[in-house]
Amino acid sequence: MKSYVIVIGIIFFSILSGCISPLKNDSIKVPKPSVTISSDTIWPAKGIYHITCDLYLEAFLAVGDSSSIVVDSSVVVYVNSHTANPMLTIGKGTKLYFGKYAGIQIGENGSFIAHGNPTSPITFTRDSSTDVWGSGKGGIFVNGYGHSTGQVSLKHCIIEYATIGLNDSCTFIELSHSTVKNCLHEGVVFNDWGGPKDSASFLHNVITENGSYPLTIRDVAYVGNLSGTGDFSGNAKDGILIFGGGIYPYTVSVWKKHNVPYVVKSVVRLSGTSPDSLIVRPGCRIEFDSGQYNGMEIGWACTFIAIGTESEPIVFTKEKSVQNWAGVRVDDVFYGQANFKHCVIEYANTGITAGAPITVSNCSIKNCRINGIEFTKTRNFNGQIAYGCPKDSSSFLNNVITGNGSYAITIYADRVGYLPGSGTFTGNGADGILVHGDIVAKSALWKNHDVPFVIDNCVDIGSAAGTIITIEPGCRFKFTKIGSYIQVGNTNEGTLIASGLPTDSIVFSNLSETIWWGFASAGLRIGNYATSSTSLRYCDISYATNGVYVDAAVSIQNCFFHDNRQYGIYLSKTGIDGRIMDNTFSNNILGEIYQ
Repeated sequence: MKSYVIVIGIIFFSILSGCISPLKNDSIKVPKPSVTISSDTIWPAKGIYHITCDLYLEAFLAVGDSSSIVVDSSVVVYVNSHTANPMLTIGKGTKLYFGKYAGIQIGENGSFIAHGNPTSPITFTRDSSTDVWGSGKGGIFVNGYGHSTGQVSLKHCIIEYATIGLNDSCTFIELSHSTVKNCLHEGVVFNDWGGPKDSASFLHNVITENGSYPLTIRDVAYVGNLSGTGDFSGNAKDGILIFGGGIYPYTVSVWKKHNVPYVVKSVVRLSGTSPDSLIVRPGCRIEFDSGQYNGMEIGWACTFIAIGTESEPIVFTKEKSVQNWAGVRVDDVFYGQANFKHCVIEYANTGITAGAPITVSNCSIKNCRINGIEFTKTRNFNGQIAYGCPKDSSSFLNNVITGNGSYAITIYADRVGYLPGSGTFTGNGADGILVHGDIVAKSALWKNHDVPFVIDNCVDIGSAAGTIITIEPGCRFKFTKIGSYIQVGNTNEGTLIASGLPTDSIVFSNLSETIWWGFASAGLRIGNYATSSTSLRYCDISYATNGVYVDAAVSIQNCFFHDNRQYGIYLSKTGIDGRIMDNTFSNNILGEIYQ
């Protein structure tokens, strides 16, 4: 058998018989600053090659199968050229041994192909003189310094004991069926414009026993190029580290489940005026670092779909070492789609803050520092009022919102009808659905929930077209202060139908035993624009200024007025009491009915 020894440094070539250890070479070596290969070259198979100084490739270099290459300490093999298209290919079964600070750098116009096979992998490892090889930028470093590189493809490779196994800063690479292990820091790093070529080009890799994360992706746009295959467990920090950013316009990024979580150090943003989409697959776990903006932002024409399954929910949570993360925010300028199903959102400041219609069903939102979900109302830069709310009552089903520091849900009164009446909202710091005072222009059915509605200001029912609000039996309303009340037909036509049952009344009362609630004239104020269809039946009204102020001919029957500061019912004029009957009064300080 013939072996080939090339000592780069004095460009010494000899043919020897027998096997020669790549880690031992008695040839005389005279170091040079560097050597350039400027014409196409083939190093024959089963050779032993010793590189003793920096090697610059400006042409094609093919290393034959089952060869051994020794790269001395501080020596770098450069594959780059301003004018040519250099390429380094490594044959299957080849082993490369690197000294301290040694490595391979693929730069401008350079290509690097290392294709082993299952029985003859290519190995990149340390030599016997060092514990670790590679520079601070890694063992194999891909960087065109603002220029594009050629093809970078590694298959059936083993990269071990490097500072960083593979560091790609400027191109789309292929890495499949490879093992990256025992590196000082990360296994694989995608910096700046680096990333997997596509999800079919990053398959079945094992990245384990490294000193930091197995995989880091600085640009969130490339996370969807991961395939969801492989094993990334067993590292000092188990997770795929993401530094945030935005999804590129007109692209669809799909995040697949891995056996470690995604760990996000900044904000993931979908907010382009051009459509871009992020789809999160069942079973994904996404952990966020702490910070005011470390979370997800969704806006404009973008689409966000996180649909898990009952057995494989999608989890949005905090990184283990932090207290809270910012949460998910849907902007008030939003024309796309935000869809959460079978998700767990936990340990955020507020789980979801929505300034536009969204879908949230079969989700668990828990242990957030403030609220579970906040539905906001803003005037966006177009001058339009933008409401956050469920897309419709069928788009907010069977959620469990519990263990949060304040309310399960906050919402503006005009959108209360979008709540479906399903779900569990108990067990929060403030048990209730906080309803912000608002003009209610949309007719709706307000449904019963397992917690009360907590009213913090004036709810004004009425519109030019006429608004009809119907309240289900069993609903409870708690009012926070003087100035929180419900009025109907004050300046525009409105109808309030609050019809309880003998065994399931509708309750209007104070939030705290120490406060009164209502307008100066009443807790429920029925104005002269209230229609004759307005009706209160089997309602329990207490601790208001006056229980009900009436300025129109409406129906009030079988109601219980008690413990109000003045009267149970205050009639502003005569002749409107024809359908006020069969009510019960107790302990109203000034009396039952004022007329």
